[in-house]
This record gives sequence, structure tokens and C-alpha cells, in this order.
Amino acid sequence: MKSYIEVNDEDYKYILAKGGRIERILLTFSKDDIADVVFKPIMNDLKQAKGVLINFIIPNEHLNIGDLEKFMLKINEIVPIDTVIIFGVYYDDLKVGTFKCDMIISGLPENCK
Repeated sequence: MKSYIEVNDEDYKYILAKGGRIERILLTFSKDDIADVVFKPIMNDLKQAKGVLINFIIPNEHLNIGDLEKFMLKINEIVPIDTVIIFGVYYDDLKVGTFKCDMIISGLPENCK
């Protein structure tokens, strides 16, 4: 996979250093999906997150960061104001208009699942 905006080991260390329970989620969505629907299964985790690291995987043939903007805006609306958000964007052989999101959420309460 080629990178457009690369996440490195230090980024992972920084997010994981937020402590607490860690969740890793892989989402697949199209540019027409509504962010509320995509994030519904992880809404509670996002509301409690201290750190979020997101790797977006986008089609090789079509780069439109604007398509990802609505998802980043929605994440910003959901997470607490002091949550650290780091993201990367990578190319892969996906169908045009389809995106993947590999997300790590850290700093979650240990007693909740």
C-alpha cells in the first residue's frame, strides 16, 4: 500500500500511551454512506476515547480527501474535546467510491465493553 498521509510507529505509541482499554475496528463504507450509520456501532467508545488513530484506505484510481472530510468532522463531533486524533491515508486496490477505515480507540474505561 502506498501512503498519502503516513502514520508511523511514534503515532501508534502516542495513542496507545493514553492507557485504558483499547479497541480496534475495521470499517468499510462508500462515500455516500452517512457517517452516523457508519459510526453507530462504536459511538459509545468514541464518546469516551482519549486517543483515536485512523488509517483510511482509499482506491488507487481516485483520490478525494474531501470524501473523507465528513467522517473526520463527525468523529470530531463525537469524541471529547481533549481527545487526540491522528490519521493517515493510504492507497489500495479498492472499488472506486469505497473506503476502508482501520481505527484504534484508546483510553477507554477498563470496566466497560
